[in-house]
Amino acid sequence: RGDMATRYAAYQVGIQNGIVSPNDVRRKEDLDPYDGGNDYFMASNIGRIKDLNNNNDGK
Repeated sequence: RGDMATRYAAYQVGIQNGIVSPNDVRRKEDLDPYDGGNDYFMASNIGRIKDLNNNNDGK
């Protein structure tokens, strides 16, 4: 199962990359879910490389 620091570091990566929801993590840690905890998250600065020019008006 791993130590707490290792698990929480993995959970952080999973949540930040939309792999798991906060409530998924809470369930694994035997914690109660919370309202809104089933949402998935991803950093807003991540995009496809081929889409970069779309933000520059084609320049």
